[in-house]
Amino acid sequence: MSASRREPGNRELSFRGIVLGALITVVFTAANVYFGLKAGLTFATSIPAAVIS
Repeated sequence: MSASRREPGNRELSFRGIVLGALITVVFTAANVYFGLKAGLTFATSIPAAVIS
């Protein structure tokens, strides 16, 4: 078996991924805080964020 090599342009952790993850985190956190304060209803934000990504 030969060692598997990764292409240099195919990274798992990139600037775009970090920015998109931070943006999704901010949106879902704000929604959770809003619903929590407005209606007393909170939801697990990790589940919808995992489905979106």
